[in-house]
Amino acid sequence: MNSASWYAQPLMRLNDSVSERLRSSPLLVRVLFGIRVERGVRKRYWDYTTLVLKKALSRFVRPGLRILEIGVGDYALLSIYVAKHFPVSVTGVDIVPEVVVNARRTALANAVRIDLRESDMFSQCDGAYDLVCWNIPSVPRGAQQGRQAQTFGDVIWDGGSDGTELIRRCLDQAPGYLTERGRLLLGINPFYVSGANLSRIVAASPFQLEGSIGAWPNPSRVFVLALGGADRVA
Repeated sequence: MNSASWYAQPLMRLNDSVSERLRSSPLLVRVLFGIRVERGVRKRYWDYTTLVLKKALSRFVRPGLRILEIGVGDYALLSIYVAKHFPVSVTGVDIVPEVVVNARRTALANAVRIDLRESDMFSQCDGAYDLVCWNIPSVPRGAQQGRQAQTFGDVIWDGGSDGTELIRRCLDQAPGYLTERGRLLLGINPFYVSGANLSRIVAASPFQLEGSIGAWPNPSRVFVLALGGADRVA
């Protein structure tokens, strides 16, 4: 299955329609993440990749780590989830000022201390992190035609002409912000960027692909990347 298939656009519209109520339910956010949310700029609280990233973070987070989430969204669900369950230092960034404001409001409502900043990827980050995670926009620009309109949809989805623009940029910049044994967790829906394509991109970068994490029947996967010398995923 891929975004160029004849059934891609109808399938995306069906998915948007079916998942609208589930992903817009504050009650379900409480059940899935243990977080209280208030309405922000965007009315959808999470997507399928958010759920797999939660699973991946639960596997890799350890006490004392320094963690960065890129693209926290209005509600910073993953950052707040990690801060509520582990004694770690959490920084979250987003490129949209209004989104950062609402993320701070949500963190305050849940009584967690998170450093939330407006930043274009790593532009306002400092130091090295043990874990960097990102539900990275990877929808090819052409595949967005026909999607249900969303506020800041270009920021949420747009991965450039082939869906890999931000992936390549992230792999280029991330080494300067990871500790020696740090890991980069990229949440991607293979509907748009295949595992084989990602492997080729990683092979041309400073990273090695340790493995991937999924949660059937969820189509999204989290790809675990490390600089040389890190242990393989068990």
